[in-house]
Amino acid sequence: MKPSRIILVLLFGVLLGTSLQAQPAPQRLHQRIDAAVASQQPVSTSLLATDAEFMRRLYLDLLGTVPRLEEAKAFLNDTAEDRREKLVERLINDPRLNHHLAIAFDVMLMERTADSAVKTPAWRQYLYESFANDKPYNVLAREILSAGGTAPELRAPSKFYLDRQGETNRLTRDVGRIFLGRDMQCAQCHNHPLIDTYYQADYYGLFAFLNRSQLFANAAKTNYFAEKSVGNVSFKSVFTEEAGETGPQLPGNNPVVEPYLQKLEEYEVRPNGDRVSQPVYSRRQQLAQLATNGSNAAFNRNIANRLWGMMNGRALVMPVDLDHPANPPSNPALMKVLEEAIVELNFDVKQFLKHIVLSKTYQRSFDLGTALRSLPAELKARIVQVTQRKAQTDEQAYAALDKWEVKLEELKALRVKHAAVRKAYVDADTAAATQLDKYLAQDGIAFAAQTAIDKQIPLRDSFTAAHASIVKVLESLPDDAVAKDAASKFKVKLDASVAAISKQTDVKNKAEEQGKKEQDALTPLQETLNKAYLSWKPAKEEIYALEIEEQTFRNEFERLQTLVAAYETQEYEFGKILANAELKQEMIVAQQKVDSIAAEVKASGLIVTTFKTEVLQAQSEMTTAVAAKQSAVAQKTKVTAVRNKKSESIELLAAVIETTTTATSAIAQDPQVIAARKELSDSEAKLKTELTALDTALQAATQEVNARTKTADTIIENVKAMVDQLAVAEADYAQVQQSLAAVSKTAANLSSHYDESTEKLSRQLVSQFVVSDLRALSPEQLANAMMESMGVTQVYRNSTIAELEKAKPLSDADKNNRAKMIQREREITDSVEAKIAPIRSDFVTLYGAGAGQVQTDFFSTIDQALYITNGSRLTGWLGSNSYLVGQLEKLEDSAQIAEDLYISVLSRKPSAAEVERVEGFLNGVEAEKKQAIQDMVWALLASAEFRFNH
Repeated sequence: MKPSRIILVLLFGVLLGTSLQAQPAPQRLHQRIDAAVASQQPVSTSLLATDAEFMRRLYLDLLGTVPRLEEAKAFLNDTAEDRREKLVERLINDPRLNHHLAIAFDVMLMERTADSAVKTPAWRQYLYESFANDKPYNVLAREILSAGGTAPELRAPSKFYLDRQGETNRLTRDVGRIFLGRDMQCAQCHNHPLIDTYYQADYYGLFAFLNRSQLFANAAKTNYFAEKSVGNVSFKSVFTEEAGETGPQLPGNNPVVEPYLQKLEEYEVRPNGDRVSQPVYSRRQQLAQLATNGSNAAFNRNIANRLWGMMNGRALVMPVDLDHPANPPSNPALMKVLEEAIVELNFDVKQFLKHIVLSKTYQRSFDLGTALRSLPAELKARIVQVTQRKAQTDEQAYAALDKWEVKLEELKALRVKHAAVRKAYVDADTAAATQLDKYLAQDGIAFAAQTAIDKQIPLRDSFTAAHASIVKVLESLPDDAVAKDAASKFKVKLDASVAAISKQTDVKNKAEEQGKKEQDALTPLQETLNKAYLSWKPAKEEIYALEIEEQTFRNEFERLQTLVAAYETQEYEFGKILANAELKQEMIVAQQKVDSIAAEVKASGLIVTTFKTEVLQAQSEMTTAVAAKQSAVAQKTKVTAVRNKKSESIELLAAVIETTTTATSAIAQDPQVIAARKELSDSEAKLKTELTALDTALQAATQEVNARTKTADTIIENVKAMVDQLAVAEADYAQVQQSLAAVSKTAANLSSHYDESTEKLSRQLVSQFVVSDLRALSPEQLANAMMESMGVTQVYRNSTIAELEKAKPLSDADKNNRAKMIQREREITDSVEAKIAPIRSDFVTLYGAGAGQVQTDFFSTIDQALYITNGSRLTGWLGSNSYLVGQLEKLEDSAQIAEDLYISVLSRKPSAAEVERVEGFLNGVEAEKKQAIQDMVWALLASAEFRFNH
């Protein structure tokens, strides 16, 4: 039994719903941008610019100026999560964006070339209206590349050709550079000597779109860019003598298939006769169509690259006009996203810019932050991955090259095979074209004569009528002198006009007669040409089919070569980052060693200090012991001297007693002698007793000396040992100090090398969009920013609003009408722009590069320094009460002055330290407050922070 249709439908609906739910939401462009950037970054960071940095950057990049004071305060005080998205949306719809884009594209397309046929105001107005009306870039480019200056509404876009004097080689180079991102000038005379993929045939393929066009000045001396229907292109290398011929072909595209027309049908507007020639089939129109229809990768890639560079300060391909495989984009994945996106967005410049500025990549901080914290092991793994991809892609590139070279050989052989039939066709075409030129020369003479006749006929008729009227007057007043004189003058003019008509009629008739002969002579040549073409056509188609194959193989080879070069660049740049990371690891290890040895030095120093303390204490004890020993020795010496003296006395006394004992009997019994002897004996006994005591004291003193000597000697030995230990400790301490000095020097050198390496890497990290770039303001941005900061633009804005309110007041209903308010804002912006444009031109003169030079490089001159220091315009703004200084002077609170000053000039709030400096600067200068404020305003305007976008 078959299931019912309803059940099948329901089942399908459930399955479809499930399938749709499983599909992830497609990424928006700004998300794809961030994903592409992250996929190829060697290091990453989530650090974004502050709100103030983002705001200033956004205003400068989108509007070419800084925010007004009230605009800045409103954003800086906004706490909404989506405040950045809202600001982006507001600025994308701000009419000032149209003026900024007009200036940016003028500089990009014309490179400050001096005015010639079309003046800059008209050209800028054309660009402004194009962006104001959201004209897609490819349409804008198509109008410029196809413009000849004949249509009044498209006179302005012809400036690109006319102001370059219509010189074909110059235009070939500039169209290639500015619209296709390829400067092929050096391939004019030979294959490019430095860029392998810029071939002489490529140059002349682009040249062929333009070589039939030339500058044409009519009788009124107005220049136009006219075009012929003929003009083949051949070339020959000055190095190899190799010759070739080519038709129109854009880089990367297949050769153009051109229609075959009869010679007399080739022109929509024929040349000569003061006419701007226009062929039925225009190669220049083909250039405009084929380049801008979304299928030419070079065109798409070029504008995507330039717009990215305009927003980020650095394009993916640098220089922007040298896009080739050996100079790959810094991020091929991102380049692919962008070149596809510009087509998906139908070349809507504003929407493209909107998604760029919404990306986290655009909002990166200028600060490196934690970006260089990747470990060497992680980087080595990335390098291995890149190296493997390079090897695989290189192998594919060689295979593609082999296939391309085979097709090239086949193509050369096929061209040789059909060379004779092609030559027959070219010869027949040349003969017919030469004859056509003869016919067109006569046709031009006839046309010019008819133009002169057409111009004279109304004059003749007017003179005839006037003369007839005067004749009637003379019939009534035959003697009127005034009427006679008038009749005579009218007759002269009438006769001259009739004569001119007669003369031009003769010229015309002769030219038409000769033209008929030339046309008749063309007929057999055309027949020959037709036959030659019929023979050439199948060969041409066969060659064309092979050319398509050859171009396909070439494109594939160059695509792969671009990837190989990109991988080589990544390998090299990742290697530098790895070296930086390894250097950082070495620096960390060295610092750890410094810390370790420093700890050893500290410990060794403590040991030395401890030993020194102990030695000092021991030396003190030694001094005390030596003193005690010396004191004991002195005491012993003293006792010895007393004892010796006592001993001598005893010996003397004993001798006296002995003498008296052995004396003569006559005196021996003398009582006095006996008494004297007894006293002497008592004295002797006493002395002996004292001597015994002294001997005891001497023995004690000797023992004391011995003890003190032993103690002193022990302490002295200890001190000597401790001094030796101290010497060893001091030697160890000196050694570790030397080691510390050595490792500290190594660590300092590594740190210096690391800082130098990191500084060099900063430019690389900018190109990889890890951090934002530091960009000098363009002359126009500098002028706009200075006028906005000083309040000059606001004064013009206020006066414009007042003028419009007086001339065209808005009703309450109008003020609630969004469309009318948008129109009024545009009127205000247009009027202010007209007033500040002449002032801005002074800055362009001082700060702009010369015509045709790179316009994004920063340079400084003495004239710039003098202007910022003493320029009358700037000093006038500083001295006026109508502008910023006057507004700040009215404020009483120094902190409020600091806030308004910094927000007005630098688009950020001041730091606490900066507020304190402003307060200190203003403290006590009430009488010179204005001068103090002038000095502060000037200092901020002259600062690097103001001069650069970051």
